[in-house]
Amino acid sequence: RRHPAKSDDSVAADDEAMDAMALQEAFRRVSAAKADDEKMKRRAEMEADRLRFRARRGDLSMGDRRVQAAQEPQNELRELTEDSGNWGLLGVGGLLVRFSGVFFAAGLTAWLFIDNYDEYNELVDLTLAQRASLSALIASVFMSISATRLLSQWTYIAGRLSDKSLYFEETGWADGFQLQKPENTAFRDQMLYDDEVAPRLKSIRRSSYIAFATAVSSVASFVAVWS
Repeated sequence: RRHPAKSDDSVAADDEAMDAMALQEAFRRVSAAKADDEKMKRRAEMEADRLRFRARRGDLSMGDRRVQAAQEPQNELRELTEDSGNWGLLGVGGLLVRFSGVFFAAGLTAWLFIDNYDEYNELVDLTLAQRASLSALIASVFMSISATRLLSQWTYIAGRLSDKSLYFEETGWADGFQLQKPENTAFRDQMLYDDEVAPRLKSIRRSSYIAFATAVSSVASFVAVWS
């Protein structure tokens, strides 16, 4: 028995029904994708909050409740690197510019003070070379202090990260104790030293040696002029 052919109206109705179903399916998929995106976004926000909380609390990886979060080596490094005013984040060129700024600022201040003192004190009569050498000597002292402070900061951090056993103080020197790093902590600290501290410490040492050499030259010129 043969079925009668569908009319054009019934075919169009079937097409419209299929289109409607396709639109509903597309809408369902889009809604599901949006819901998944919202879930992922909420998870990312929760993870960010968790990381921020950990950053404020400090990572405790030494495995000893007596160790304060601020004394953990990686937290000491984080505090140092998050300080935007720390010169250790600069390269050799940037450090030399900063040291030169300290030298010339201190030298100019010293020159003005010496010049004013010489002008109003009749018992003192300094030559131009004596004023310049004394100003350079004073400037080199301030520059050396800046270089020494910066070098000592990063040398301390380098030692804390690379050493396998560290000294901690619970409340003061009276209750200090030595603690061996766990294996995973020692490996992580060594990686931090190799990746973040060693390259910066190398730049700081090179710049500091140049500053110290300048200071030695200032001392030598002062001795030569005043002797």
